[in-house]
Amino acid sequence: MFRNLLCILSLKKFYTINFTKAFYRIKQEYRKELCFLILFHGTSSIRGKNIIRERKIRIDAPKVYNSNHLMPTSPNRIYLTPDFARALYYGNITAVFYDDDPYLIIFKVEISNDLLLPDKDEFEYTMKIFNPIEFNHKEELTLEESLEEVKSCAVDKDICFDNFVSYYVELPSSHYKNIGGTLYNEIQILLNNSNHRNRDEQANIFINEFVSKLKWEKL
Repeated sequence: MFRNLLCILSLKKFYTINFTKAFYRIKQEYRKELCFLILFHGTSSIRGKNIIRERKIRIDAPKVYNSNHLMPTSPNRIYLTPDFARALYYGNITAVFYDDDPYLIIFKVEISNDLLLPDKDEFEYTMKIFNPIEFNHKEELTLEESLEEVKSCAVDKDICFDNFVSYYVELPSSHYKNIGGTLYNEIQILLNNSNHRNRDEQANIFINEFVSKLKWEKL
């Protein structure tokens, strides 16, 4: 009986260890398939400070590009971009034309690709202009195409900062009263290069160097 008990305990230990190893391997393989992207979201400082207070970007927050806009976007979506200058551009539009805000805020969030959706709205608006032939022949937009063609994607859930590695930085908008100064001038260069289609390599280098110098605040 004692020998049988030892055998049972050994088998139990064997299966426990192997199950744990198998589960760990599956988990590792799953993580390998996931790709974590650093994405940006720009808005006015007024709206950004509300986001910071709530510690999340909400899908049901009041939208700039709502149903009354000439270029409305889909409801219950948060739009993100891998392109800092693009986020700055949209943040500046919200700050200057909608909130009369001298400052804007850029959020930087690390998100896995399994949570991301293609930005069909941006693709429709821009590709109709820049590449109507491709637009008319496009059956289904993939996430990769969305990130490559229009530098944009979306999520359909709140971005809670407790669940994502997140940062923010506050910068002057085009409404900044003390016009002049190095930072303001650099931001104007970024805004002039917000369209990736018209940007040269020197502009890309300038953007990357600018982003690397910013003092990001951890959320």
